[in-house]
Amino acid sequence: MILAVIGVTWLTVSVLVGCVLGRTISVADHALDRDDAAPTLGGQPLYVSDILAAERPSTTTS
Repeated sequence: MILAVIGVTWLTVSVLVGCVLGRTISVADHALDRDDAAPTLGGQPLYVSDILAAERPSTTTS
């Protein structure tokens, strides 16, 4: 009987934690749609080196 109570409690806690984490991830996903969100290119985040390389003038001569 004790094991059944522990099992049901464990299942309930797991479901609640999953719901909280799901909401947290959902809120974070919606936060990425803001204007001040990190820059992305095609859904991929840009790294600092990518941003600096894009701002740096090209040194190749044609």
